[in-house]
Amino acid sequence: MRKILLISLLSLGLMSVFSSNFSFSGGVSIGKIQGWNLSMGVLDERFSVEAGLSFDVGGVFSASQFDFYNLEFLTKFSLYSSDSFNLGPMLGIMFGNFGTEEATPTWNSKIFAGIYTNYVLGNIELSAGLTYPLSNQLDFVEMVHVSAKFFPTPPRGKTFSDRFFFGLDLLGGRLRCSFGFIESF
Repeated sequence: MRKILLISLLSLGLMSVFSSNFSFSGGVSIGKIQGWNLSMGVLDERFSVEAGLSFDVGGVFSASQFDFYNLEFLTKFSLYSSDSFNLGPMLGIMFGNFGTEEATPTWNSKIFAGIYTNYVLGNIELSAGLTYPLSNQLDFVEMVHVSAKFFPTPPRGKTFSDRFFFGLDLLGGRLRCSFGFIESF
C-alpha cells in the first residue's frame, strides 16, 4: 500500500508540471465517512488529479473516542473530448479507518477503476462514472461516482481571477459538500 501511495504522490507532482490549474476545496463529508474534508488537486482540459483528506478528530465509535482519517486520490483522464463533453477512465484510492465492522476502527483500503463522463452546461459542471472495486467486494453504492459543481457568475462589472465553486459529489459511499476555488497558473 505504501508503494501505491508513493506512486500516487509522485504522479501528482509530475502532473502538476503539465497542468494549468490548481484546485483547493473544503467542506463536510456525510454518509459512511462523516466529518470535515479538505482536498486539493491539479487539473487541465484533459486530466484531473485530486487528493483529499476527510477527518473527524475525537469521533465516537462504540462509546469510545477515536480519531478518524480517510485519504483519497482520484485521477481522471479524458480520452475523448467534444465541445463541453469528456469521456475517459478514472482510478481511485481510498485509505482510512472509517466504516469498519469490527470492535475498534481498523485501517483499510479501497482501490477502484472505472469510466467517467463529464459535461459542462453553462455555470454547472456535471460528472458521472461507474467504478469497479479492485480490492473489495462489489457494492453498488460504492461503485457510483456522481459530481456537480456550480460556478457563480461575478457581479456585474467585476471579474474573479479565481473560479469559485460550490460542489457536491458522491464517491466510495461518502457524500461531500464543498466550497472551493480553481486558480490558473
